[in-house]
Amino acid sequence: MDAKHNFMIRKIYDHQTAKHFQQMMSNIRPAVKKDLEAYFTHDEEFKHHCLTNVANRASPRSSKYTGGSATFMKTKSRLFKLLDREATLVETFKYTHTLKVNNERFAEEQSAAHYEDYMHRLEVVTQKSQPPSRNDDASSETSVVDPDRIWLGSFSASGLLSFALATSSVSASATSSANPQEVIDLMEEVQKLTQELH
Repeated sequence: MDAKHNFMIRKIYDHQTAKHFQQMMSNIRPAVKKDLEAYFTHDEEFKHHCLTNVANRASPRSSKYTGGSATFMKTKSRLFKLLDREATLVETFKYTHTLKVNNERFAEEQSAAHYEDYMHRLEVVTQKSQPPSRNDDASSETSVVDPDRIWLGSFSASGLLSFALATSSVSASATSSANPQEVIDLMEEVQKLTQELH
């Protein structure tokens, strides 16, 4: 019963929307309408974009509708209730891109590849954040890896550690003259300025 009801609602909606858009085009001045029709039929770049979009929609790699949609904030709220803490961006991504039946399997290959790339980057940054093994613990630094920064890719290839890590000195803070938060803020400022230049 619900499927039949939903089908009828969808059919009525599609009909009303099509009628609305047809009426919108009738309100356009004839000269503008003629120019638009010429553009749509003769412009090669427009034709190329149309064909590309059609091919992307038909591609097996294109997005698959898995039923229902929720806003990002609604999803974050659900995850907060499930985890009893704020979810990271990668947890939100995995929650929204995996199958409901098997939450370890991604709905699309592209999503799985993106997740694997993130896991590789996280592993590299985590390994580089570990201080060299020395017996002198007084001068070692502890580094905290921020998974959201790595997920967003807010680091450059040359400064992987400087933008992906928030370094806080445990025992050397008394001898250091720079506030670690100030250093992080300055590094982020440099990153923003560098991006503006390119």
